[in-house]
Amino acid sequence: MFINERARLGIFRWRYNLAFYYKVALAFVFAGFTGIGAQLNFYLPFTPVPVTMQVLPVLLSGVILGKHYGALSQLIYASLGALGLAWFAGNTAGIAVLTGATGGYIIAFIVAAWVIGYFTDSYREARSKLSQAVLMFSGVIIIYIFGAAQLSFITGMGAREAVLKGIFPFIPGDIFKAIIAIGISSVLLPEGSYAIEKKNFNSKLLALSTGGVAITLGLFWVSIAQIKTLEAFSLVSTVGIYSIAIAVFSFGILKSLRG
Repeated sequence: MFINERARLGIFRWRYNLAFYYKVALAFVFAGFTGIGAQLNFYLPFTPVPVTMQVLPVLLSGVILGKHYGALSQLIYASLGALGLAWFAGNTAGIAVLTGATGGYIIAFIVAAWVIGYFTDSYREARSKLSQAVLMFSGVIIIYIFGAAQLSFITGMGAREAVLKGIFPFIPGDIFKAIIAIGISSVLLPEGSYAIEKKNFNSKLLALSTGGVAITLGLFWVSIAQIKTLEAFSLVSTVGIYSIAIAVFSFGILKSLRG
């Protein structure tokens, strides 16, 4: 390790015990990092969604700032951009970006940061490399689900086209960013306690259950898109089946948190 355990514990205990206004200041710093990441962008010819570096600071904001202030950092990013600060991709700004085709990705940043921060701060076992890998890739999946869903809704794309244009082109780059985030978190995160952690955690069950929820939501989205007439029986049956599946996997998530 580049940083010994004592130093890592000291850093996170310091962060955990910081005064409110210092934590907010750090949230603004990470909002700035996300804004910088948005400017490092380019467009592919077959998708309206830009390739950016935003995913990396989003994932790390949850690890370094925790659930509340990690999510706050992304809320600050989204809010200031909506109010006119031109730090969305391509130096754009305004509420129209959030409500437009690519706004779902930005909204998902808030959720992804909160999820990663929650598990990292709440469970010591979530700081292992395996658990961090699960969390980082779960964060990426959250961003994909929100982003592709809004892309489909706003543009009228079918589910298949939204996946092809809003997810597939970004998988290689986002895997690379997630690996960087895992490496940084493994260097920074202490093994010891720095917060009021919960005791039990089953990372394998959590990974399987979270993956199950993600796959089920994806299949649900595709199924709804294929019900062209939205007949009452077909719609109710589809919603019912997938709701049961999500409930089962959600129970697995809760069970994993209790050990």
